[in-house]
Amino acid sequence: MKAIKIVVIILALSLCNYANIKVSARALINLSPEDNNSWIADIENRISDLSNTTGIANIKKLYTSITDYINVYHKEMKLGNTAINNNDEQDRLTKSLLNTYSSAFEKEANKVFRGTNWVASDVNLIKAESNALLGNEKLNKTSKVYNNIKTIKSIADKYNEITVFIKSCKSFSFTNYDLDSNFPINDVINKINRANSYIRNGVGNALINNNKDLLVEIKDIPRFLMMKHVHFLQNKVNNFKTEKEYAVTSVWETNFKNPLKNEFNGLKNTIYKDVFDADRYNNLFIQLESL
Repeated sequence: MKAIKIVVIILALSLCNYANIKVSARALINLSPEDNNSWIADIENRISDLSNTTGIANIKKLYTSITDYINVYHKEMKLGNTAINNNDEQDRLTKSLLNTYSSAFEKEANKVFRGTNWVASDVNLIKAESNALLGNEKLNKTSKVYNNIKTIKSIADKYNEITVFIKSCKSFSFTNYDLDSNFPINDVINKINRANSYIRNGVGNALINNNKDLLVEIKDIPRFLMMKHVHFLQNKVNNFKTEKEYAVTSVWETNFKNPLKNEFNGLKNTIYKDVFDADRYNNLFIQLESL
C-alpha cells in the first residue's frame, strides 16, 4: 500500500512538471511572435541590404520602399499573432530601419560633399532628408548620428545660400540707357565684396571648398559684373550717336559727352582692379571720343 502511494506521488509530480514546462513553452512562444515569421525576416533582409547600398538617391528610394513594406505587413497583421505583438514589431522594425538609414545617409552625404563636383539634385535631396531626419521623433537627439546630420544640414544650407547668390549675380540686369540713368555701381560693389569674402574665407566651410565648379563661379563674379557695366556703357554710346545728330555741338559736349566720360571712370573703380579689361575700356572710350 505504501509503495502504491509513492508511485501516485511520483506520477503527480511528473504531471505537474510537464504542465509547467508546457506553460513555459507556450509563454515563450507568445512572447516571441517573430520566431519563424517570414514577413519579419523579409524586412530585416531588406534593412540589411540598405546598409550596403551606395548613392544618396538609391538609399532614399530603398528606405521609402522598406517603410511601405513595414506598413503594409502591419496593416495585414503579418508581424505578430496579436494586435499588441503586431504593433510592437512595427515599432521595432521602424526604429531599426531609421537607425540603419540615418547611418547610411550620413556616410553617403559626406561622400557627396568630399567630391569636387556636386550634383544639385543630390544636395537638394540631402537638405530635404536632413530636415526630415532631424524632425523625426524616433531619432535619438543626443546621438552622434543626429549631431552629424545637423552638420550635414548646415553644409547643404550654406551651399544653397551661395548658389542663390551666384544666380542673383548672373541674373543681374540694368537696361535703362537714358542720359540721366546711372549704373548701379553700389549694388555691384556689394556683390563683388561678398564674392571676395567667400573666396577669402574658403566659402565658410572646408567641404564646400572641395566644390571646384562652385569656386570657379564665385571667382568669375567680378569679371561678369564688370562686363555688365561695359555692356551698359556700350548701349549708352550707341544711343547717344542718335542724340548727337539733333544737338548743337556745345550742348552735346556739355550735356551728353562730358557726363558720359565721367561715367567711364566707373569702370576704373578699384572694385574691378583684378578683372579690369583695358582693351575693352580703350575701345569703348575711342568710340565715345569719335562722336
